[in-house]
Amino acid sequence: LGLRARPECNGIDVVLEYSTDLFDRATAESIASRFGRLLRVAVEHPDLPLHRLDILDGDERQALLAGDMPASLPAAHLPDCFESQVARTPGAIALVAGERTLTFSALNASANQLAHHIIARGVGPESLVAVELPRSPQLVVALLGVLKAGAAYLPIDPGYPRARIDEMLADASPALVITSATFDALGDEPTYDPARVLHTSHPAYVIYTSGSTGKPKGVVIAHRELATYLAWASERYQADRGAGAPINTAVSFDATVTSLFLPLICGRPVLLLPEEQQIETLAELLNSGSELTLVKLTPAYLEALRGLVDITKVRARLFVVGGEALRSEVAAFWRNQVPLINEYGPTETVVGCCIHQVRPDDDAAADVAIGLPTPHTRLYVLDKALTPVPCGVAGELYIGGAQLGRGYLRRRALTAERFVADPYAIEPGARMYRSGDLVRRRRDGVLEFLGRTDEQVKLRGFRIEPGEIEAVLAACPGVAQAAVIARDNQLVAYVVGNAGEAALRAELSARLPDYMVPGVFLFLDALPLTL
Repeated sequence: LGLRARPECNGIDVVLEYSTDLFDRATAESIASRFGRLLRVAVEHPDLPLHRLDILDGDERQALLAGDMPASLPAAHLPDCFESQVARTPGAIALVAGERTLTFSALNASANQLAHHIIARGVGPESLVAVELPRSPQLVVALLGVLKAGAAYLPIDPGYPRARIDEMLADASPALVITSATFDALGDEPTYDPARVLHTSHPAYVIYTSGSTGKPKGVVIAHRELATYLAWASERYQADRGAGAPINTAVSFDATVTSLFLPLICGRPVLLLPEEQQIETLAELLNSGSELTLVKLTPAYLEALRGLVDITKVRARLFVVGGEALRSEVAAFWRNQVPLINEYGPTETVVGCCIHQVRPDDDAAADVAIGLPTPHTRLYVLDKALTPVPCGVAGELYIGGAQLGRGYLRRRALTAERFVADPYAIEPGARMYRSGDLVRRRRDGVLEFLGRTDEQVKLRGFRIEPGEIEAVLAACPGVAQAAVIARDNQLVAYVVGNAGEAALRAELSARLPDYMVPGVFLFLDALPLTL
């Protein structure tokens, strides 16, 4: 791609030359048009700095800033939707855990007992209740019971190190902590639906993610955001069909929202897979030929399943993949066999705010695109000055709309840094989330993921800030300096000091979840530094 300028009697004749192997005519013409606009704006506004020169015309700018924003938002909360489904199908199976099953009526009654127990202790809207339970029927009852009481749930994975759990509980200060012992006191509680007054802005759940400052941070999601996602997903994924959805991920991972709550508000059963050998159990379920409503999983799970399933027996209606970038070679095995949707969305924007249906004719040499925004979502690709960039140009993804979370629990400064004013929305006080993801927009509007603008990484669907691991390492005896990076789909720790690998693994395992413990430790005399 090059420009040649030659003097003419009436001015300067500019010729754009391009390789037809790299660019099509439409792309070349758009570049030429923007260059001409840049020259005109520079002449008309000679005092403007370069980064303020607008190369987009009005129509292109409007197209880049537009989003699918239907006029109305869902009016019902998740507890209302679930109770309405119970009234429609009280005897239908709602929950399957091995040999145990619960009907919608029985599940609702148990959740109501817990809700009354919670309410009797003065807990309701704007309160936070921690749920520390393994994957079991009690876990589902607890999450529904907290929501029915009007409170927000905080999922605590019992498999986390005790120090990590205590750190999260100290930071969140929940009003109650639900454990297995809580259920011993529910026998005399009523089973009818409790009365509650919920506002769309009341929190529904808080999920902790890795923090770059060395401490995890809690993302607060309100009922409006959750209801908006579920209303869209229930229709888009046709969640009222099929034999239910398996749960093979922890509830502390927000992707589980899809496979847990969608079936329950659409009359389908939730299938709880055991936490041990869950990938093998999922493969057995797929090989059984069951027409599952949907299967929600990470690209790592999708890759692992390839060697465990007989693809001719898989009858799942839909695979929804999320949590990290979906590579083309991972999708290749499935794209002609089962409907496959790549769902993108940070925890701060409720599970998924952008999707792409994988098609057989997608470019097999590129990572799968993240796609187009869901309804009620605006996706902006902006430069450092928060100016829209043209199609084909890389920029940071900013997310606005009705699925935007409230912010970070008790972290006002961090909330203000990441949730910034939306200068392109018409509604007063609108905000947008700085995702930190580098993307570009194709001419058809589809977004392609390119990487991160910071050090954050995604492994096995988990969002990891290397800075948090580095902070824990730096506090270990015998460590002078430490750096952590992701290489070949694993974490690698570079350590300066006289600490041993076994001692460091033990220290990190006592403080961090297993997915944050580096797989490789390399010991150096000094960390290499740039000049």
